[in-house]
Amino acid sequence: MRGGYFYSMANNIQLFDTATMPVGNSLLDTLILRMDVHPVLGWCFVLFWFAILHTFFAPAVRSFATRMMVKRPFAGRALEILGEVEFIFILWAVPLFFLLCFYNGFAHTIHYMGEGLSYHEPLFVMVIIALAATRPILYLAERILGVFARLLGGGVSGWWLSLLLIGPLLGSFITEAAAITITALLLAQKFYEAKPSKKLAYVTLALLFVNISIGGVLTHFAAPAVVMVAERWQLTTPYMFGTFGVRVILAIVLNVGLMAFLFRKELRRMKIPERTEPLKKVPKWIVAVHILFLLWTIINAHYPPLLIFGLLAALWFESVTREYQEPL
Repeated sequence: MRGGYFYSMANNIQLFDTATMPVGNSLLDTLILRMDVHPVLGWCFVLFWFAILHTFFAPAVRSFATRMMVKRPFAGRALEILGEVEFIFILWAVPLFFLLCFYNGFAHTIHYMGEGLSYHEPLFVMVIIALAATRPILYLAERILGVFARLLGGGVSGWWLSLLLIGPLLGSFITEAAAITITALLLAQKFYEAKPSKKLAYVTLALLFVNISIGGVLTHFAAPAVVMVAERWQLTTPYMFGTFGVRVILAIVLNVGLMAFLFRKELRRMKIPERTEPLKKVPKWIVAVHILFLLWTIINAHYPPLLIFGLLAALWFESVTREYQEPL
């Protein structure tokens, strides 16, 4: 459950006050003690773990749905949705909602979900990922990162180094969510299309996650963990770069450098498949407009109405310039 207070709309009763909840000697003891005070927390815990297990079984569900679709298309399509990772936690939020209604009443639950929780961060992530995955932005990123790829030797190894060294550092300027979207999509095209070994494929994924998670701390406005405390701790970009800049860059270089050395033979052997072509050229003015949409989203990250306005405007612009776009 989210920390803080949960108030009744009708009589202002405090339902969950984490400041006064009991604390045990271990996490399990704490959970048991709090379940004695609020039994609903135990059921919330169970639903959460069902969602986690469902996530791990998602590939098996999708595989079963594909086989079922041959004989029973409707049932197969319905089951296929249950294998979509993005849908799983939404699905398990439905029994959570009815559970909270049963224990606390409809008015309390609506107030908690509508007034007690903040959806700024997930809404921002959704919008920035949608905008960062557009063809004009990917085209620009491909052109810029391609320069570094050529400087680093070209080919698959050059792209691999460029994306894992430079891509994560973009997270300090266009936010981590946008950086990982751009880097992952270009890795899929420039690296994974070359069919790396399973070990190198997973190492690359690990490097992407680790480097992105630390590459966004050169500024005070891009990494979620920094944004949450930036105002309270009076963090600024000069302070973040001066304190963490050299350390972060060095860590990323060491991470990628070590793995590049260990997998140097395989990286040298890999070649980009002939069918993999650069993204089709996009006019500069269209790229510029998309950059403005990204900047609008970053600047207004904590204002949902402005985020939604920017997203709708971007969707309208994409429909007008559809010959230079691809389906999101």
